[in-house]
Amino acid sequence: MICRVEYGPKYYVIINLIDTPAVRKWVYALNENKQYNYKLYGRPLSSYYKLQKDPKVQQELVDKINFHIHELNKYVCGEPFPYEAYVGMDFVHSQRIHRAFTTAAVTHGSWIHNIDNDLLREIKFMDSEARKNAMVKWAKKSFHYTDFEKFDFHAEMINWQIHNYEHYIPTEKSEELKISNCDCDCLYNQIDNKSIVGDIDKNRPSVGVQLTMDELSKSFIGNYMDYDVFIHSSIFGKSYLETFVEYDDANEFDVVNVETILGDFFMVGGDPMNRKRFFSNSSWSRWVGELLLPIYITHPVPLGTVVEKHLPEELPELHGQYSTNISFRWN
Repeated sequence: MICRVEYGPKYYVIINLIDTPAVRKWVYALNENKQYNYKLYGRPLSSYYKLQKDPKVQQELVDKINFHIHELNKYVCGEPFPYEAYVGMDFVHSQRIHRAFTTAAVTHGSWIHNIDNDLLREIKFMDSEARKNAMVKWAKKSFHYTDFEKFDFHAEMINWQIHNYEHYIPTEKSEELKISNCDCDCLYNQIDNKSIVGDIDKNRPSVGVQLTMDELSKSFIGNYMDYDVFIHSSIFGKSYLETFVEYDDANEFDVVNVETILGDFFMVGGDPMNRKRFFSNSSWSRWVGELLLPIYITHPVPLGTVVEKHLPEELPELHGQYSTNISFRWN
């Protein structure tokens, strides 16, 4: 199947889709959510944030994070939120805050789950719902909330502001990928129905579908190095790409390559050899190889290959624009 995505009167890309369970679900989700079109943003494959340096904004973000931690604790009975933010914190500490938020959101009673690595590895091979049920079952409980709606609001605000603060944290791993010619400009096409904090806008509902692990394992066919278009899914936690450059723990339950498919995707541009080096011979590929997990768990899920395009020389030039038409045809 061929997918054509147009960006205004001038630019377009034509993608030859492969035939896998993931792609079939992606096509279904996209057709259900086409009313929103895509909002575009560009960034390198190796970096999730452009480093910022304004100390005043840093302090403001830290104050916001700590304010919402303080407010959150008003609706907690038992152990309070275990961390605070501070100016100059590194990724190790920011991930502690992020981890406490995500663990609490899933378990509804744990900031730190205390699950050993063997069980966490078992979770990697579970379907999404089973993964969450396992966390509820195995995590050590240390609190309960007294008002879920208020608890959830402040938890989301903590998560949002900690991601904003991470724009101010340098990552040597990202720089290393750039220096070793493993970096590529990417164009992300994301369904335009997100709220200001990055979740789904309640007034702009979308249809999301999930893959079973069996479907996921059958969605990696052919030569992975040939693909340059991938599913960009709505992940509750983070991808293995993001985990690497942000010094997080890849064993954690919410580090996944795909979760909810909405029809989002990203294209990897630039020199094809850079893309191939990234996935086969880079600090990221060596790191992910040491996890001894199958590729279908750790790598971006392939959609296919670009067979024709008329795009700016630098993909990020489309940043902030929107798609104007999306169509399919059988090849």
